[in-house]
Amino acid sequence: MIQPTLNPIHTSRDVQDVFRGYNHNLRISGGEFYDMRNLSSAYYPVLSPRGKRGVYEYPNVGEHSPHGLIAKDALCYVDGTKLYINKEEVVGLHLSDRPKQLISMGAYLVIFPDKVYVNTKDTTDFGNLEASYRLPEGVEARYEMCKVDGTVYENVSVQSVAPEEPENMALWIDTSVTPNVLKQFSKTNAIWSPIPTVYTKISAPNIGKSFCAYDGVKITGLPEVSQLSDLEGKISILYDVYHDKGDTEKGRAEGTDDYVVVVGILNNTFSASSPLLLKRSVPNMDFAMESGNRLWGCRYGLNEEGDVVNEIYASKLGDFKNWNCFLGITTDSYIASCGTDGQWTGAVSYLGYPIFFKENYLHKVYGNYPANYHIQSTECRGVQKGAGNSLAIVNERLYYKSKSGVCVYDGSLPSEVSAAFGNVRYTGLDETCQDVLRNGAVGGTYHNKYYISMRSEEDGKW
Repeated sequence: MIQPTLNPIHTSRDVQDVFRGYNHNLRISGGEFYDMRNLSSAYYPVLSPRGKRGVYEYPNVGEHSPHGLIAKDALCYVDGTKLYINKEEVVGLHLSDRPKQLISMGAYLVIFPDKVYVNTKDTTDFGNLEASYRLPEGVEARYEMCKVDGTVYENVSVQSVAPEEPENMALWIDTSVTPNVLKQFSKTNAIWSPIPTVYTKISAPNIGKSFCAYDGVKITGLPEVSQLSDLEGKISILYDVYHDKGDTEKGRAEGTDDYVVVVGILNNTFSASSPLLLKRSVPNMDFAMESGNRLWGCRYGLNEEGDVVNEIYASKLGDFKNWNCFLGITTDSYIASCGTDGQWTGAVSYLGYPIFFKENYLHKVYGNYPANYHIQSTECRGVQKGAGNSLAIVNERLYYKSKSGVCVYDGSLPSEVSAAFGNVRYTGLDETCQDVLRNGAVGGTYHNKYYISMRSEEDGKW
């Protein structure tokens, strides 16, 4: 019997010994998966399932909306209008029911946009960053010329020519020049020497209760006195602040002898009732963070005065309450306007530098005190609008969601690391979120990995 001749089929075996992960492109390499779920690269190069997910439940879960979370020595989070530290409510602190920025600065936790602070080591120490004082109607404030410590000058001559036969250390306000000058007589040298800086003491009940020395405050509603006109509506430094604790034995109420001291000269001591208002304010900010023992922030849009701004701010060194102290020293506050267009989309402290993002720009602040601060603007792929919470640092590299994909930044220029996502676009935007600057992708780091949650344009799923 004749048998047909069959050609043998050549076979081969291709062994994949490296799990290369997810790749959603049309052409992929061996060991890559076009689609996958619940797999992990934790045991690379071995293919393995992910670990079991963990769930953290906080008190009153489901009753309110979680608005912010940060890890310090203990977990701190905002649930509705309450702040919890290590699962314990901060009693007496009430917040607005909206998304928050929680910023750590030493032992303190600073909360925006509410502009409040809490000492996480002593939760009874909390309060507002801003402070104000309004003179009660019908109450008079007293205005006196003084030294920096509040000591009032006495027996001062006010005239256009020098007094004749003055005693040693006699005082004279020379009105022949504008502005007037306070001078003191030296009998040894027989000359009148001008006193470089003269101060004005403003005394009123409880005027010093909410302020501290060297606070920068805006003063309005001063009496219509020509020598006070330079202070009206301007930022002044409080060189001395005194709050009277009161004395029950003597029947003196708290705040009776309060006063503050500002720069200014007065020819006469007087008292007056006026709509006096002192206010220590904090700028409205889109994003805020801590860097170099200062709080930093940025704003694009209307400020508190109703003016359109495009600015970067820094608080006074070590003092998150003061943003308007300008004495020409290294601890001053800082404000800078930026010329690039568009909203701010994110901010982070990276490698010791404050960095502020727009969708197409990166602004990096160089320097270590206000006089030598320099902002370098780089046109590149910035953070996508709404993805301000996607910024995270993993192994000395900064990751974030840009318009085109996920980028990594190492201090030079950003580069994309999400080519494996293929043609699927992730907008990362949630129109139901109250905060349009943070209604998108959210990122974080854990065990040397970058995790990000985004929404797919294909099916709308996160």
